[in-house]
Amino acid sequence: MRSQNIDQGWEFQYGLNSGFQDPSKAKSGRKVNLPHDYMIEGDVTRTAPAAGAGGYYTAGVASYTKYIEIPEAWADEEIYLHFDGVMMNSTVDINGGKACLQHNGYIPFAINITPYVYFGESNRITVIVNPSIQPNSRWYTGAGIFRSVTLIHVPKLHIACDGIYGYTKEIEYDADGISAAAYLHTEVEITNHTLENKIAMVEVTLTREGSDQVLLSRKQKIQVSPNASDIAYLNLTVENPVLWDSENPNLYRLHAKVTDLGIFKTHFIPTAKNTTDENSVLFGIKTVQADVRHGLRINGKTVKLKGGCIHHDNGMLGAVSLYKSEYRKISILKKLGFNAIRTTHNAPSAALIEACDRLGMYVFDEAFDAWGMMKQPGDYNQFFDTDWEKDLTAFMKRDRTHPSIIIWSIGNEIPERGGMNNGYTLASQIARTARALDPSRPVTNAICSYWSGLDDLLATENMKKLLGDSSANPSSIQNADAGKNDTSWEEYSEAFTNGLDLVGYNYMEDKYITDHEMYPERIILGSENYPKEIGIHWPMIERTPYVIGDFTWTAFDYIGEAGIGKSLFLEPDDSLLKIGPFALMSNSSEFPWRLANDADVDINGNLLPQGAYRTVVWGSRETYLYRDRSAPRPWQRDTSMNFFRLHRFHQPTSRSSQFLRTPIPCAGSLYLSHNSWRSIYRSTPHT
Repeated sequence: MRSQNIDQGWEFQYGLNSGFQDPSKAKSGRKVNLPHDYMIEGDVTRTAPAAGAGGYYTAGVASYTKYIEIPEAWADEEIYLHFDGVMMNSTVDINGGKACLQHNGYIPFAINITPYVYFGESNRITVIVNPSIQPNSRWYTGAGIFRSVTLIHVPKLHIACDGIYGYTKEIEYDADGISAAAYLHTEVEITNHTLENKIAMVEVTLTREGSDQVLLSRKQKIQVSPNASDIAYLNLTVENPVLWDSENPNLYRLHAKVTDLGIFKTHFIPTAKNTTDENSVLFGIKTVQADVRHGLRINGKTVKLKGGCIHHDNGMLGAVSLYKSEYRKISILKKLGFNAIRTTHNAPSAALIEACDRLGMYVFDEAFDAWGMMKQPGDYNQFFDTDWEKDLTAFMKRDRTHPSIIIWSIGNEIPERGGMNNGYTLASQIARTARALDPSRPVTNAICSYWSGLDDLLATENMKKLLGDSSANPSSIQNADAGKNDTSWEEYSEAFTNGLDLVGYNYMEDKYITDHEMYPERIILGSENYPKEIGIHWPMIERTPYVIGDFTWTAFDYIGEAGIGKSLFLEPDDSLLKIGPFALMSNSSEFPWRLANDADVDINGNLLPQGAYRTVVWGSRETYLYRDRSAPRPWQRDTSMNFFRLHRFHQPTSRSSQFLRTPIPCAGSLYLSHNSWRSIYRSTPHT
């Protein structure tokens, strides 16, 4: 077997593990199975450095240790450890020697541990995790080896980690619109850890997932230089392919095999022993296109993205990622009508991507929340300059063959969006790098208004515009600009969008029409939007080809950014009214707030009123009735503030498949049905 999961039986302890048998530390250690999040095991505390941003959780340094036997039979091979994610600033030691330092906790990474191991003996792996530079995120991160670990052994000439890549160049259809042929492009990265020029045969085969029957096979000979890597390129033509999309997630498996044929000096010399290495990945036949006339097209058919943003935690499991938990989350969202998720704002787990592949959920795959300018003192800004290209490459190489991925995002609400820190050229550089790694999917960046990202002079001018617009929605102070008639946002951000295939708009639906007039070739993606406004904006999105979809904040509730979805009911003279929506930020959520409280689905997977509202807007014929159970009665207050939620309303008092045609006139209740929403929409001012 080429690889084996080694999640079971790690020794965990708080603090450092020096490798010596310290009795006091031995008592504090315990056995754990991975994935593991030790932050969620701790107590919440008022003094947590990240406060509400981290849900009042905190964590310090901890260590994981495991002894593994490396067989003598592997002595002529290369040994790797592959981590899908370790949160964060992790050091991997092998037998006391430092083998790797990985800062970004969300990024997968592989380590060649061959120089550090002893064959035929027990070898110690120690992973030291350091999330103690806090606050280090705007939400709950978790702490520890929170995704799976794999031990890999391969010949000296082998397929690189995440080295199989394939995509669909074109699909041909017959007169009835049935797929007749698909033209695939595949690449296999081969690594040669010998001191000789190697000649290798690379073979790519295609099977249906779950079947061993080979549908197609192609071979390509390649030379790989000593201690180097190179890529074999192979094209495949598939007759009568079955296609992958969100409604029909038909899967194939792409297999690769490399055989060591011999060495090349001045001519080819065959080897006496042909070593081989094999691996495979899930694959789907699918094309992605986007333009302003047809919008987003999957396999030639226009698709509107009914999207939801999700964070990486799984409620009571913390940041632990298990296939079953990710599958459950995606299943719930799919049943509610979502066809896409956005992995806000970081590389997701491999388990989540596989669940999306199998269930049929489009993925807006996001890399970074911060570049070189910080959002929190301990965040990725400290390491971005040295690590971004390495991390982006590892993230995209792991995910790029998966059919569920349809969009790459290189950032979210990046402070460099106004050009500071060389932001304009950096944005183009990162987009070019992403496109070189995968030319088959569009690249975007989720851009918000300039509540940050400007120098002192422009920031002061911008705030005057915001505060001077008495007609502005209170929420626009943070997550919009000075209004749809002001084009300073376009002026500041235009250079930042250079190189993007799609431009992500966070909370700026009012800009869509104006910006289309200014940039007629721009494809707009509603990358983040208020859930309670879906009924106002969705009809416009449906009829507007250059707007390809909407992603609500958020689809599933999460830990951290505590209370951003809370409601405040205030008297007219309350001082909080003076700071407007800033009173709703997580830093205003007092202990013991833990959850964001802003989603369509609560942390346990239960549908909330705003989620019911969304399903109705998207065409559900179910009827929902909710009652107000708040105390004191909020309608007795004069002023209320809320960003996200259909506040006041709780679990349904009745639920029926009956379709009622007029709203029920009952005080303190919320009635949702398809016709009632349509009548509300027709009477509501909208773009």
